[in-house]
Amino acid sequence: MEQKNFASVRKIVGYARFSDDRGLAALGAVYSRYDNLLNYFYPCQKLLEKERVGSRVRKVYDKPRTPFDRIVSDGEVPGELRDKLVAKKAAVNLVAEMEAMQKAIDKLPSLADPVPEFVPKRGLKPLLFGSYGLIF
Repeated sequence: MEQKNFASVRKIVGYARFSDDRGLAALGAVYSRYDNLLNYFYPCQKLLEKERVGSRVRKVYDKPRTPFDRIVSDGEVPGELRDKLVAKKAAVNLVAEMEAMQKAIDKLPSLADPVPEFVPKRGLKPLLFGSYGLIF
């Protein structure tokens, strides 16, 4: 999976914490499906160059392509690896992957750790900007 934390992982899973084995297995089910979708079907753009012109930054991107398309079109990839990837993509059913991922996502909220409730200690009061200090 390409490393795009907010663009992919946080939008799908959210910010919940999963610490037990059932939660980790559910995350694994989501990620395995999402890897196939992201790498084979979701195109993204790569930054080719970035140039500062005064106070502005001019960025040049390539055409949107999937990571699969990028690696298949690369001339340095061995032929047997390319053939293996093409066969793997042919075996992936887009609709079935999306349905399985949605079912796995629907299980996540029930397996997440409870959010701890903040209880201020005696003698503390809220100050400006949400910080806490001692009362004198």
